[in-house]
Amino acid sequence: MRRDSERRPQKKRRWWRGWLTRVAARLLLSLAGLGAPALSSADLGAITVEAGGVWRYGEVQPSTGQGDSVSGSLVGAWGTVRYGLTNNFELEGLGFWEAPATFVHGQVTVPSAAGNVTGALTQDVSRWGGAVGARYIVAGLVWRLPVGLDLGLMHTTATNRDLLNTSNPAGATSLGLTLGDGVSNQLLVAPFAGIEWLASDHFRISVMPHLEFLAGGGSTVGLVVPLTLGWSWYLF
Repeated sequence: MRRDSERRPQKKRRWWRGWLTRVAARLLLSLAGLGAPALSSADLGAITVEAGGVWRYGEVQPSTGQGDSVSGSLVGAWGTVRYGLTNNFELEGLGFWEAPATFVHGQVTVPSAAGNVTGALTQDVSRWGGAVGARYIVAGLVWRLPVGLDLGLMHTTATNRDLLNTSNPAGATSLGLTLGDGVSNQLLVAPFAGIEWLASDHFRISVMPHLEFLAGGGSTVGLVVPLTLGWSWYLF
């Protein structure tokens, strides 16, 4: 009788210990799965739509006459549509728009009926355009590292243009030239690399800096940083 009474508490302790271990393991697995996409999900056959803001810093050429470029920033909106040909390789198309910002070029020479006139050119510059390209996921499942290349067209508009005389100590005054709006189109080539977080099977957040080279109408270089939110639909 003494041996039986000694065994029962030992069996009871072992039963509770095993039960607690199983419960703890299930809780850990559940918590781990909350922030990660299912391992069965893949980008093969996926259509992803992304949208967000974009910041650009780079050179801006004078839209008329001859003078030096200046550096500055533009902000706007960015959208991308991608299709997954494989689990790692995607094709994409994108569009962007950058709101007008004022740029001042210190010394610009502009031809006129009375001859060449030199002054400070002020202009409000805005841009929009689009591109197509491809990207490859070099590493990662939840935190992914994509690299790629986009090719496209940039349309630039310069409004509110004026040539100023800045030699007057009382302040800059207009030289009275009639300068209409200016437009230009440039080819763009933009290699990129960034980071993407798959918050769930469908929802993602990405920061994808582009090094932007523009050709035609004055070659310039810029850094473009889109921050986007995306959603994916899996067709297969």
